[in-house]
Amino acid sequence: MGDLNQFSDKSVLDQKIKEASSNSAVAPQQFLEAELRRVLNAALIRFPGIAFSDHNLTIYKQNLEKEYLCYFAPETFLPELNKRRTSWWQRVYAGCNAEIEYFLFENKLGEALEKLGFGEKIKPVKQIPKSELTEPIRNYLQGIGYLFPAGEDLLVHPNMLYAQLSPNHGKDSPFLTRDLIRCPYHACNDNYDYDHWQLNDEELWDYWKDLVCLAFTDFPEHKLYSPKDFHGEKDEITQHCLDLGRKLIPSRYLELQPKIEAFEWIDG
Repeated sequence: MGDLNQFSDKSVLDQKIKEASSNSAVAPQQFLEAELRRVLNAALIRFPGIAFSDHNLTIYKQNLEKEYLCYFAPETFLPELNKRRTSWWQRVYAGCNAEIEYFLFENKLGEALEKLGFGEKIKPVKQIPKSELTEPIRNYLQGIGYLFPAGEDLLVHPNMLYAQLSPNHGKDSPFLTRDLIRCPYHACNDNYDYDHWQLNDEELWDYWKDLVCLAFTDFPEHKLYSPKDFHGEKDEITQHCLDLGRKLIPSRYLELQPKIEAFEWIDG
């Protein structure tokens, strides 16, 4: 069936999802069924009434197959990534924000990436002592979900590897919106006294978890989520988006070890 065959009914979508998930040579059917449903559910919440086509499902499926390899079989994903990676580092690390780009350049992001194994050829290290990275870069990479705190060390999260596909996502940054990616930048930039809050390593990771949950919803553009919001009482819109995002977000973005999860339709 061609692109003109549009469908939005959930019972029809479930049947289409089963068909699309049943013939993959890359990812298990259980993973693809749940994650296709998650992707379509998130889109329907943000854009009520949107209709999908077989072509849409094919593209979503192909992207999820890449994501499966990244999180569950990185030894297969990495060689293919190195064959076709791009040099558009701004999308991967800065959300195409000139202010953040300058901050990263000024704090020697390039040197940090070499130490982390993300230089000309990607070969990620598993962990690195915190002392090996400058504090601003270290905090920022935690705040955008790339480095996971582990005592005196930091672990390279699979999010950082998956982020290298950012130009294929058609977004400004792999996980956060253009506006939300400013929040960890402000929170760890010494030039800002951002709501007078300092976040420790564990709080930075929890802050990231909130930010990416908000990015999965229709959280209003230009509305920031500051450390003060993170620690304090949330307004009604923010709380609603956080609650919804926590239902929609896959745990592999938030936790260190990925797992295949069930996902059923939810209302917004």
